Amino acid sequence: MALQLEVSEREVAEQLKHERDLIADELHDIVAHEITIVALHAAVLDRTEDVQTRSQSQTAIREAAVQALTDIRRVLGMVRGEENLSPERVSSPDGITGTIAAVTKELGQAGIAVTADVPADLRLPSASLVALTRVIRESATNVLKHATGAHTVSIVLRVERGWVHLTFADDSPPARTAGLPASGYGIMRLRERFRLFGGTFESERKSQGWVVSASLPLSG
Repeated sequence: MALQLEVSEREVAEQLKHERDLIADELHDIVAHEITIVALHAAVLDRTEDVQTRSQSQTAIREAAVQALTDIRRVLGMVRGEENLSPERVSSPDGITGTIAAVTKELGQAGIAVTADVPADLRLPSASLVALTRVIRESATNVLKHATGAHTVSIVLRVERGWVHLTFADDSPPARTAGLPASGYGIMRLRERFRLFGGTFESERKSQGWVVSASLPLSG
């Protein structure tokens, strides 16, 4: 009886930790992504009088703030048990295509052009979609926060021999950042997630800029 109780308590503790990790991931996405956009464009408003630039930044701030409020309400619904905590929930309603479109718009507002090379007939398991969309979002956020001076971003997705490979690269010069705080949480969680899925994740500074490489097996 005591052993059964101990096992039950351990299972409950593991489930609670799992749920806390999922909620922390969601909150990190909100703070790291939407709030980063607000902070960067607020800085633009402080240093420019150009009417068109100010209008673009005001629009970006408004859209990011609305999205942040929507996401916070969704996370609160998860805490209250009104929304599913399943890790297979896709973080963008349009999957890879919608996520790329969103980051293309956001980076474009910061003067960074995005090129994407993704198979038109892409079909992936939902867990893989979640992992890859998180990589794209986290990488875009890091470009805004840490890759000041970047002019272009390249997103390439390939499916080969039972694996999916994602490369997200920018052309930023070294030693320039936007001066926003960094916790390293997003990269740490992505590396852990890909390890658990039997894949690989790397984020490194190369001569041409930052390069993020992520790979996942399509069956485990």
